[in-house]
Amino acid sequence: MATRRYVKSNPKEPTANALSMLLANLAKSPSTERLITLERNLVPDLSVKSKLAITQLIEIYNLGQGWNKDADYDYLAYVFGDLAKYPSFTAYLTTPPSTSPLDPLTHFLPHTTHSSPPRRLGTALLLRNLALSHPDPLYLLEPAHSVLPPLLLPLCSSNQDGITEEEMELLPEECQLLPPEHQQERNAQVLGLEVETLYLLAARGGREERRVMREQGVYIVVRQVHLEIEDKAIRRWCEKIVDLLLGDGGKGQNGGGNKGMNEIGKVAEVTEDEDEEDRIVPIF
Repeated sequence: MATRRYVKSNPKEPTANALSMLLANLAKSPSTERLITLERNLVPDLSVKSKLAITQLIEIYNLGQGWNKDADYDYLAYVFGDLAKYPSFTAYLTTPPSTSPLDPLTHFLPHTTHSSPPRRLGTALLLRNLALSHPDPLYLLEPAHSVLPPLLLPLCSSNQDGITEEEMELLPEECQLLPPEHQQERNAQVLGLEVETLYLLAARGGREERRVMREQGVYIVVRQVHLEIEDKAIRRWCEKIVDLLLGDGGKGQNGGGNKGMNEIGKVAEVTEDEDEEDRIVPIF
């Protein structure tokens, strides 16, 4: 109880980061699911006027040092990532509150390219678990809260010489004509979770979901990742994604043939039957 009180309510707590790390460890326990529906007193200094502890916690997470100059709350990203395993948090993330047209998921999407490694890893875990558990994958691809642009951007490198002008127009605006200072995600764990999330969206979805993914340039980005990344596991996920996107009779990026398939090589059959819970990224 003390952990919840100080992480959330005391903007002068000097050990807030340590408490955030403790809460991240506690989030591995199923009993932490009750945090999703826990209610507490309003916090006057927060802009959200909600008694839900999770809503207050998300605002403090987004405020970071704007809330407490001695804390960044980065490790709370792991808390949200683990909570995304539960249907109740999935429903919370994708249900707009009465006070806003945007659902809480949108608070997390910018963090896929955050400078903080814990925030990027925690957000990648959240999106992976959300893609695994959400009952309607197509919802996650709707423009108002699409997970595709924030997933694709960190997969892109600034070297886009292998992408034609026609292909470039298919990419989300955030991924077009990237400046030289843009960096592709360097953490293999984060990259692996992001490509796995794309695979889950394609595999759990139907033809409509895969059509949206093709039209948003997922094939193009995955093709480039396969060319640029040497990690065998990541390359295998890329091959599985291509297999699914082209398996509907899709023709790569824009109906112009299977350009890129020679670079991808023989597409792997999807034969792995893994327990997704065993793939939760160990943090500590």
